[in-house]
Amino acid sequence: MNAPDLLDPAAMERLYRLGGPKLVGKMINAFLSGARARLAEAAAGLAAGNLAPVRFAMHSLRATAGNFGASTVPSLAQGLETAAVAGDMEAVVSGMPALEAAFAALADRLLLERERCRS
Repeated sequence: MNAPDLLDPAAMERLYRLGGPKLVGKMINAFLSGARARLAEAAAGLAAGNLAPVRFAMHSLRATAGNFGASTVPSLAQGLETAAVAGDMEAVVSGMPALEAAFAALADRLLLERERCRS
């Protein structure tokens, strides 16, 4: 996954214009904390055979990652949300590794952006 797939520069510029580096840094912290919690909830739901937490987590992740202009994570999350709503456990289980990898790449990129906010 390359950098252009992770964040939309125009979306990031809008965030900086709206609130400056301090707000962007806070948004990144809130997103990373919340997204990690949602992913843990989704994993617990899968382990229990319950797709409701997966649906909620994917909906939340899709919306919040979109704030940064991310495209890959929201797209994968939407597919998993749709599969969870349909009750397709197999599709959710098989799709989670790609989402987790995309989230890890996005998180790494956002951590770099957060460092920029501190400069």
